[in-house]
Amino acid sequence: MSVGIYSYEKACEKINEKLFASEAISIRTLRFWVKEGLVTPPIGKGKKRKFQKISINESVAVRKLQSRFEQSNSEIEGLMRIATDQAINHHCPISVLVDALENGRYQVEGIEALKNGDLILLEDEAFNEGYKLAAKEEDETLYIKEGSDIFKRVEKIKEEDGKLLYFDLENFEECFKQDPLMYEYYKLQDVKEIKLYAENGILPKPFFRYKGKNYYSEENLHTGWSLSILGENLSIKELKELRKKIEADLEKHPNALEKHTFSPSSFRQEFRKRNELFDNIVTFLWRYFLDCEKSLKNHTEETSKKLLREYIAGYWFICVGDSEFYEFAKTPIKDLSPQQIKQGLEEGRFTKKQVEKILKAKASEVEALKKILK
Repeated sequence: MSVGIYSYEKACEKINEKLFASEAISIRTLRFWVKEGLVTPPIGKGKKRKFQKISINESVAVRKLQSRFEQSNSEIEGLMRIATDQAINHHCPISVLVDALENGRYQVEGIEALKNGDLILLEDEAFNEGYKLAAKEEDETLYIKEGSDIFKRVEKIKEEDGKLLYFDLENFEECFKQDPLMYEYYKLQDVKEIKLYAENGILPKPFFRYKGKNYYSEENLHTGWSLSILGENLSIKELKELRKKIEADLEKHPNALEKHTFSPSSFRQEFRKRNELFDNIVTFLWRYFLDCEKSLKNHTEETSKKLLREYIAGYWFICVGDSEFYEFAKTPIKDLSPQQIKQGLEEGRFTKKQVEKILKAKASEVEALKKILK
């Protein structure tokens, strides 16, 4: 059995080891939390269902918020949304939020300030993967705005042992080699391909700034690898168009997390769109096509390639629904350009009757506007 995976009974034991005796939970409570969406469900089916380590950490955080900070389940759901939005790239956001509350100078009052937007959850450069509660103004000092670009300041690019945290084109391969397992996983050819993507503007610009120079993060490398899978058999030009299409979707169809009442600084949100959300969408796309090829009878690799090219051409878009999962949806005919409609008619994507219906609706809108202007 893999390390960090437990049955319901074992999961409760691990959770209770990290809590006071008076805070201990039962299997029934854990089942309820899973049902309510407070804890990541176990993987597998029936008696073979197993919990991963993230579920243990989430459960401990939920119980602490209930017992030590007097938060209801609905309030915890709200805090989870805030933590997920602000603990960028962390595997267990609610856990780092509780750590920040317990370890910092803000306790119960910190939660209310967090809900109101007076405080935010901010990466603590002093601790690896650590977070702290800080004033919103402190967040804005982390970012540099230059024209249409935005960069995040970092205090170091290497750990004390020499391990690279951020890197540029000159040490791309060095970053992979410092982790033998990762290097073996990606293979040398993949590393060269990812570097080629960076050199040709297929990967977004490096957005991490250290002493006047810009660097990539490890997550950016994973994105490059996902692009190499997703863009197999696509030309450099098509891959550049794919990047532009994803960036356009991020502008037109904002992440559902941004619709919540708490709103981080505009700098952080802009950086998040260009960096983390871009990474997420690339990963979503190749996994979406892979899942379709495995589960849909008539969906082949050729079907995926066709859909990807249709996405690049603008006939599909990506957004995040109310469930906070990415959705791959058809672009409404009314939102297509005349050239896209012409091409769509030629390729049989929609009928002439459908287009005439849209034209009639638009004509009514034009007439209504004319009456307003009279």
